[in-house]
Amino acid sequence: EGTVAVDLAGLHLGPADASLLAGLIRSGARALAGAVSLSVLGNPAMGAEGVQTLVGAVEQTPSVVSLVGVLEGQRILNLSGKGLGPVDAEVLTAEFRLGRESARLTVLDVSRNSLFPAGVVGIGDSSTLAAAGGGGGKTKGPLAASAAEGQAQQLLGALQRSTCLERLDLSESGMRAED
Repeated sequence: EGTVAVDLAGLHLGPADASLLAGLIRSGARALAGAVSLSVLGNPAMGAEGVQTLVGAVEQTPSVVSLVGVLEGQRILNLSGKGLGPVDAEVLTAEFRLGRESARLTVLDVSRNSLFPAGVVGIGDSSTLAAAGGGGGKTKGPLAASAAEGQAQQLLGALQRSTCLERLDLSESGMRAED
């Protein structure tokens, strides 16, 4: 059967669209029957509220295997230079917290995106973390209480729980390396 891919990336979805999509997911509409991989990246107007609405529906629907377009069996996800922003950082955090298909990724590249304001958080001595799930790639140094830094910390925490992730490229994502 395989996974049905539903690409909603960059369609200017807002909170109302996220609510409608969440309703479809919850109702088990035929269009979303079977294993479904959604991609909702690149929709900044959706905002945190829209992301949380979608995540709530996806948490209750095991057949939705991804919010960022990861397909069953996929091991590499290259999102480099896709114009992703802070809302996408929230989507990525939710994706890795759900731990569905993305939990099997071995390589994630989110470089050359504006996930965070420049220099938001220190991540050790390199912006490419190796063996994130195997104890490497730990954050280093104190993190300030700003919302952006909290969001960065949440994303890194979710990524570190991914036991298969061998390579994570966060270069030019708004995070800065700490000496």
